[in-house]
Amino acid sequence: MNALTREARYPPGVSLFLPATQLSEFNGSSRRYVLGRSFCYWQDGKRANGTFIWGKPLEQDIAEMEPYWSCCAGDRTFDGRAVFIDARAVDNIDALAFKRLLSYLLRMRQSLRGVGTTTMVHGGGLAGVVTAGLLNVVRPASPFRAVGAEQLREAFSSANLAELYDEVEALRSRVGKAPEIVFAVRAVLQRLPDVTVEELAEQLGLSSRTLQRRLDAAGTSLRQERQTHVMRQAEELLAATTLDLDAIAAQVGLSSASHLVTHFRRVHSMTPGEWRERNQR
Repeated sequence: MNALTREARYPPGVSLFLPATQLSEFNGSSRRYVLGRSFCYWQDGKRANGTFIWGKPLEQDIAEMEPYWSCCAGDRTFDGRAVFIDARAVDNIDALAFKRLLSYLLRMRQSLRGVGTTTMVHGGGLAGVVTAGLLNVVRPASPFRAVGAEQLREAFSSANLAELYDEVEALRSRVGKAPEIVFAVRAVLQRLPDVTVEELAEQLGLSSRTLQRRLDAAGTSLRQERQTHVMRQAEELLAATTLDLDAIAAQVGLSSASHLVTHFRRVHSMTPGEWRERNQR
């Protein structure tokens, strides 16, 4: 059944968004997301796309977001889409990051003319004031508004996307609550699921010892994060596709369906088939 049209309710944290491993997957054919150190970009087919931003994004984080923001710019088949920028969890504003973000939005202003509406979600404090005023500085060519979190559901309804709100909030809840080091590790695992400790440390610009110490302080480990990564991917595939267990096991890096069953029994005390049947009712 198509992930864009199927209507179903899922347990908290399980959504129909599937992880993407490369930019080309954001082609408007499905619901996809990609996780970075301080952001998550998502796309709901050609209807909508958005970004969650948290913590203190740096200039390099903005540079990493730009290709995703630009992936459908100028493509007329995406015209009329709704865009949501959720910055309510931004704690602090880095001057260089803000300068780069402002420069990007001004530079792309004309290329983004096909956007139907843009909604900026702001939080409190100075960071909230700055993010709330950003669109007034840029003044996009399409209608825009800045809202608080309590107005977001209404913003989705106004864009004729009322049913998408809960899905997006489930995705935000899943990816948006963890220490910074955990976000960084999960972002690397999405690209390199078989990464070693040494390779991971190199990717993050840390020594292996420092990486281990920071993961310990966060109450986790690479092994635990890898297992969580596999389980979340499997849950998403079970919820959003009709793939059989062998195909799902192969996609998440397990050698067989029996290994997938073992993982599910340990975490959920039921088989993947039982979990899928229960959550599709």
